[in-house]
Amino acid sequence: MPAIRCRSVDVVEPASRWQAERLSDSLLNELRVEARERAIAYRRGQWWTQAFRADRADVQAPQYLREGGVYLITGGLGRIGRTLAAIWWRLWGQGWTLASRSGLPPRSEWDRWLAEHDEADAQSDRIRFVRSLEEEGAEVLVVAADVGDREQMRAAVAQTRQRFGAPARRITRGRGCRRRGDGSAA
Repeated sequence: MPAIRCRSVDVVEPASRWQAERLSDSLLNELRVEARERAIAYRRGQWWTQAFRADRADVQAPQYLREGGVYLITGGLGRIGRTLAAIWWRLWGQGWTLASRSGLPPRSEWDRWLAEHDEADAQSDRIRFVRSLEEEGAEVLVVAADVGDREQMRAAVAQTRQRFGAPARRITRGRGCRRRGDGSAA
């Protein structure tokens, strides 16, 4: 609705009556002004606005990330693991093994899976993610491995070496806390 405007005004509760009157007058004056800022703060008689400026971050690879390296991310199909893989791939272009407890269906079944499940399906989202990295040129191996199972992790490391011709240079944990049905952390 173009006739409705919304602004957030952050104030500190006045300590005295005269400060409350001063704040009231100042707020009324501010509301009469046509302002572009959506969030403002009033402190000690001064109005403050939030501003952003563009800045270039000189991002350098940590010492453990090397161009052409091979890396294994446990929890690699979760939100944190996928975020790490996407960012690191775009910055340094490594080969990735994404390990998760459930893995993905066999690649030969991905098209059928996507056709049979809706857009909101979590497994479909993971398949699309892996495909998007591969379309950008990443080499991605997805393995089913529980980080708490030594034999499964040994198998994941062996599969990584077999696929990429080199051992994983680093294994990174890319997983947060699982939530139970009641919302508590597991």
